[in-house]
Amino acid sequence: PPGLLLAGGYSRRMGRDKALLEHPCGKTYLRHSVDRLRGVTPEVWIAARADQRETHDIAGAYLVDEHDDAGPMPPLIAALTAAAGQGRAGILVTPVDTPNLTAADLRQILDAAHPDRPTVAINSAGDVQALIAFYPVGLAGTMDEHHRSGGTSPRRFVASHNAATVTLSDESLWNHNRPTP
Repeated sequence: PPGLLLAGGYSRRMGRDKALLEHPCGKTYLRHSVDRLRGVTPEVWIAARADQRETHDIAGAYLVDEHDDAGPMPPLIAALTAAAGQGRAGILVTPVDTPNLTAADLRQILDAAHPDRPTVAINSAGDVQALIAFYPVGLAGTMDEHHRSGGTSPRRFVASHNAATVTLSDESLWNHNRPTP
């Protein structure tokens, strides 16, 4: 399946675009995240705002998020719809702000992927990480209906669809939301 990298947020808590933060490996979070996804799937789509395409340090297949500040649901729906149109089984999703997530973690999700329901990462406490997941294309319409009826939370969507889960380490699932002192 294609990989969808969610990189379109405003990073308000961080105070700057998280995609452009320097990863410990010396690359930006964006480049590191794209490379991580390419370690699992050769096709990577980047969900970003139109203004971010010019500042991001990588060329690629962008899905421009035209629903300004509406959260991750619109790009998830757009990617599922595009994947369905290409005859794909689903999409592998990851956010740009999980610097410790590995290609091996993503392979675990794909290995457990279910054809009819989401397959999501959970941490050691059982908390669902709905943006580190495989979503089958058959959920595009249901997800769109959920969003049109005011549903903005992928986590709530997943909770209502009997998701399969894969436990990943808390370190792998850590996300970088605030500047470090």
